[in-house]
Amino acid sequence: MPHTDNQALHYRPKPSTLRKYSKFHRTFSSFNSKDFSHCGGGSWTGKRDSSKNLRSYTIPELEKMGFTYVPYEPGRNVLFSDSQTRIVGGLVDGIPGEEWKLIKEDASASLRNALNIGADTGAFLKKDLKHRRGQYFSLLTGVSMGGGQKRPGNLAQRLRSRSAFYFLAPKLYRRYAHDLGRLYESQPELCWNFDSSIYPCVAFNCGPQSVTTLHFDQSNLSHGLCAVTPLGNFDWKKGGHLVLWELKLVLEFPPGTVALLPSAAVRHCNTPIQKGEERMSITQFAAGGLFRWVAYGMKSAKEVGSVKASDGQTLKEKADKCAEERWMEGLSLFSTTTSLEQDYRTD
Repeated sequence: MPHTDNQALHYRPKPSTLRKYSKFHRTFSSFNSKDFSHCGGGSWTGKRDSSKNLRSYTIPELEKMGFTYVPYEPGRNVLFSDSQTRIVGGLVDGIPGEEWKLIKEDASASLRNALNIGADTGAFLKKDLKHRRGQYFSLLTGVSMGGGQKRPGNLAQRLRSRSAFYFLAPKLYRRYAHDLGRLYESQPELCWNFDSSIYPCVAFNCGPQSVTTLHFDQSNLSHGLCAVTPLGNFDWKKGGHLVLWELKLVLEFPPGTVALLPSAAVRHCNTPIQKGEERMSITQFAAGGLFRWVAYGMKSAKEVGSVKASDGQTLKEKADKCAEERWMEGLSLFSTTTSLEQDYRTD
């Protein structure tokens, strides 16, 4: 597939589709997303998490701490809004019907097979089972930036998934399409994972129990949204809930639903599932370093740090802006509960 042929770059839902799927149940938090964790400087990525609290929490523990419990209702989509009515994420139900059920089963079987093959061939080692996000095996694929990379590079590919991104955050979605479209156009060797997803990177969390401990995804775009789809065979009434720490929300999170969350800014985890159950997940995301690379004119921070513009500022300083300016600019890309309908129409 040619690198510029990703349908997601030009995605705009039909008015009839908007009317059908953009009706959301609203769950409000008293937290102001302006105070979300983010790094200094250009605020391209999340703040490095030095916490050693590598654990998950049970429902009784969370309820004692004042978390709001959000039950799942078939066909109901939920959006998360902060104290300023900014929509900072949501939980979107899967497509009703037998076809989506088969897709979920096929995806679960694929991850189960990947786990078995990885174990049999030695691709998965015992040391790979334990990491800062939990105790499960994970496969990473796509285009990423960070960790000392000189320029964006492909990590691999395969599989398809849909996203509710546009319905929750149309302005932010269009920023992804603009910046990532420029990135892929500038480097023909880069390949999209799927021709129907705006996300450049995906993690296949193969289990056997993909239950995350409390963490930030600090390398992701600071104000970006990642998409998480749980799979497998587990009682989602008893475990596997999605916990959003700063928002003080705990949500029932059945297989096949899609959660959109600002994973670099909000600590999140899952509640434990029961012994003998299996849970896998697919997480799609974008590294903050990719957006920084585009803003720097397809150059590294080192390359633009010494190049001065006519006003005396370096190109890096102009792109990074003032300490909090870029962070607030990022927050402005979140719709509010009152602006969402208008934001769909603004291009």
